[in-house]
Amino acid sequence: HGISASGTGFASLFMRLRQHCKRVIVPDYPGHGLSSDPTVPLTVDALFDAMEGALDELLGDAPVVVIGNSLGGAVGLDYVAKREAKRPGSVKAVILLSPAGARSSAEEFRALMGSFGVTNRGEALAFLRRVYHRPQWIFQLLAHELPANLRRRGVADLFDSITVERSVPEDDLSRLGMPMLLVWGQSERLFPGSHLDWWKRHLPEHAIVEQPEGMGHCPHVDAPGRLAHRIVSFLRENVTMPS
Repeated sequence: HGISASGTGFASLFMRLRQHCKRVIVPDYPGHGLSSDPTVPLTVDALFDAMEGALDELLGDAPVVVIGNSLGGAVGLDYVAKREAKRPGSVKAVILLSPAGARSSAEEFRALMGSFGVTNRGEALAFLRRVYHRPQWIFQLLAHELPANLRRRGVADLFDSITVERSVPEDDLSRLGMPMLLVWGQSERLFPGSHLDWWKRHLPEHAIVEQPEGMGHCPHVDAPGRLAHRIVSFLRENVTMPS
């Protein structure tokens, strides 16, 4: 999931995926969702390490498909690179949904960080209109919670540790040989178009990039049924999983 979000947003998607797989794991980062606040500053590196340890313990040597949205795209790719180094071939596919981790200009970085400066309900609604293709009515009721989520210790720590110089290592991407699908909705309004261009240049040649209509920064919220169907068809076409 993305920064200040949680695994709850994936519920509609993973309920649909559950019938096609053995197990679904939907973690909340430290200081996010149902997880407690971290006891040490949650830098990007600390988050990567925490997720590596938690997922390794939960997954063991099982074959996996990794799905990540926004910050979760960068977290997922870091985990995939580390898992493949320890357990080659265990990651069967990667699904990226408007992933973070592309290189930004200084101006783009300032604008992106500034968009999270949400302090009241009105600003929260404006932010949600950027994030989603068409915000659902429930967001009108939940918008007041966003400023408090952004102030949680883990979230604030992450914002403090993110720098314009930080991006997904290009060498890590080039070494990933498993099937990859990147979904970047045509209603993406949070990340600039230059980020998609960066991914197109640096993802492995075999990666599939799609720009569907009716999806914004969080396709799993905007169109969970359509996205689940695409993920299942992609995996059936590209992945052989053990029984």
